[in-house]
Amino acid sequence: MAAFSTREPFPSILSLEDLTSPIVTLFVGPHATPMKAHKHILTKCQYFAKCLASGRFKESIDNEINLPDDDPVGFAKVVGFLYTHKLYYGNDSDTKLLARKLSGTSDHTSELISAHAMADKYCIKEMRTRVEALLDEALCAEHLAWRHFQQIEALGLRGFYLWQKLKKQVACDALSDLVSNSTGTLKAMLDDGLASDPDLQVELLREIAAAGSKYPLSAPSGFTWP
Repeated sequence: MAAFSTREPFPSILSLEDLTSPIVTLFVGPHATPMKAHKHILTKCQYFAKCLASGRFKESIDNEINLPDDDPVGFAKVVGFLYTHKLYYGNDSDTKLLARKLSGTSDHTSELISAHAMADKYCIKEMRTRVEALLDEALCAEHLAWRHFQQIEALGLRGFYLWQKLKKQVACDALSDLVSNSTGTLKAMLDDGLASDPDLQVELLREIAAAGSKYPLSAPSGFTWP
């Protein structure tokens, strides 16, 4: 992944330069949903700074950027973060922080995956770090489902940070289940669709073996890998 970052640390208060800079229209998604943002705010991110660099590209002349492959709701999180340095859900009528809403649920995990992918795509290091901190606080196998791995794969991020993090979490909880003579975590994931991905099964077995190499384990009675 490219190593862009923000132009400068995010201020706690928007400056006059922020609020008086030209308005840029972003056409987001397959239906070209229009979104507007101040140019000085967008160029805090080097990704947009390059697009809007004076005289270099058509976008800098028209103050318009087309983003046909992005989801408008997901992209709104990016704009919201550039303005506030906080993670919102992306709906103007919903001012609840992502850090507080649905915390520790399966839906919350999906939202964090989406936000992390957007931060990664636009190389916003501060946003990515914030999402990773939230994942560290909230992530547990109880709220992980096969659909989360599918979501990451659909984003083209299989094998990258999110994939590895979720895989390690499932393996850790599965090891805990094995120690306590339970099949909870693995059984739930298998029932949810993991059985359809033999490559991930092997990855998880390797993670469990690595984590449990110091401890003598025996599989619970009745548990078989498909």
